[in-house]
Amino acid sequence: MSRYKVTQQFMDALTKWRDDHGLKPTTNAPRSYLELNDLRKLPRVVDKWRHNNFENPIERNKRLISIIQWVNGDDVFEVKKPHEFIVRSTKADVDGDYRYLAIQDGGWGVIVPKYGVTDVFLAEWFATRVDAEIWTTNGYEVVEIDGGGNEV
Repeated sequence: MSRYKVTQQFMDALTKWRDDHGLKPTTNAPRSYLELNDLRKLPRVVDKWRHNNFENPIERNKRLISIIQWVNGDDVFEVKKPHEFIVRSTKADVDGDYRYLAIQDGGWGVIVPKYGVTDVFLAEWFATRVDAEIWTTNGYEVVEIDGGGNEV
């Protein structure tokens, strides 16, 4: 099973959530299991990641399962390298927000670019500038970012 690549910010928030809710089933302590109310209190960055793919309920279920597996002690997440590249709009909108490129599986092995994603953590992150430049189009540029989604 492949691991999900997530940011350090994601892992820090998830770890704090687990610790704040006393979710450590490996210790066999009372009330160390996950309940529905715990899921309602997921950190925003984790909840957004979990709901990332609205069109694919199976992927959304897999992401929920991966959170439960992680709480149970399984190694299901991999922290992204600190510096990567994204494709971002050259100009911000009237609210000061940029738009980003996300790459989706269109089915049947077809990769579909989606320009206009508003959350940097839902954008496609590339290991090299060259890989990102392939996906640029009019009004978009490659930007180097750190693991927290901030421009470098």
